[in-house]
Amino acid sequence: MARHTLRGLLAPLETRRLILDDGMFTEGHKIESFEVWAISLASGDDPEAFLSMSDEDPGVGFNAGDSRQIGWAMQTTTATTRLMSFATIDPDHVIIRDLFIHNNSSHPCNYLVSIMPLKLTEDQAVLQLIKETGQDV
Repeated sequence: MARHTLRGLLAPLETRRLILDDGMFTEGHKIESFEVWAISLASGDDPEAFLSMSDEDPGVGFNAGDSRQIGWAMQTTTATTRLMSFATIDPDHVIIRDLFIHNNSSHPCNYLVSIMPLKLTEDQAVLQLIKETGQDV
């Protein structure tokens, strides 16, 4: 199966649904990479975004204790440079339904998410759905 990319521009503090659900219970997606970057070199436009299994407001930004959050990325921007200062993905998640991206900063930010489609057995799909919804936050 071929790798796919999801990309776009998020408004400040925007949450966006990235539609992956095709109605096929046994087809999932694994996140390969996640990047964010500022739309300009204005100093202080430091984008922060995270990937989640939910569109609910998490209350706090980056929270590894929240089982719905599965990827985090941020960049530091100065007047002359852009440095990807942090990007990580929890490798233990397969997306069965839709994915959500949350802009955690007060500036617009670009994003690029690379995903790999996966075929799952019915048992594997059920376990991933339980993982999405069954853990306490």
